[in-house]
Amino acid sequence: MQAWLNGFDAVLHQCVFQQPDYGCVQAMLFSDCAYLAFENSLGAALIAGSLMRGFILHSVPVRIGIGRGTFYSIELSTSTNVGNAMVSKSRFMGTAVTRAYSAEQCGGKGMRIFLDGSVDEDLPCIRSRVKTIRLPQALKQVQWELDYLYESGPIAREQEVEDNDRKLFDRVVRMKTEKSSQDVQAQYAETLEAMNRMRQVNNRKPIRPEQVVP
Repeated sequence: MQAWLNGFDAVLHQCVFQQPDYGCVQAMLFSDCAYLAFENSLGAALIAGSLMRGFILHSVPVRIGIGRGTFYSIELSTSTNVGNAMVSKSRFMGTAVTRAYSAEQCGGKGMRIFLDGSVDEDLPCIRSRVKTIRLPQALKQVQWELDYLYESGPIAREQEVEDNDRKLFDRVVRMKTEKSSQDVQAQYAETLEAMNRMRQVNNRKPIRPEQVVP
């Protein structure tokens, strides 16, 4: 568990705090959760893909939801003693918070990035840089997920992109083979299926788990 938390923090710091070009305006981190606020949906989509790739390569299983709406942060960040306990307060709220959480909790399994219906009006902007994939079946208010595989490039870079994709598949397969419950195994299986749908929208051949050597 501690290794997961260390990896979680390392990826967040690398993607969010060391790459300000994404337009992240505020980050709220606690335990194994993080809420990131952006100026626009495209910035959120770009960093979500970068984060997911980083988490997979660090063997940290996560799921991401993106929602659009209001966001308010109340600068409390105070700690008070209540009896023998210390209570720390830092509040943030808004429709974007609840919609992003709802998208992440929509019921879809695996390491994926789900888009709340509130983001639909921003899809043309998002698609200028990131591919979106319609879910086989809508999950509550979620109809789309993001492609987070590596972007295609010039012909000279095709092998590099292919190798990078296979590194992601390799890591998920390694995580899947760990001793865990059937429910957890299903999460990794759904991840691999979703990643192959991403391969297809990028005109790449699917990668079967047995083609990856754990």
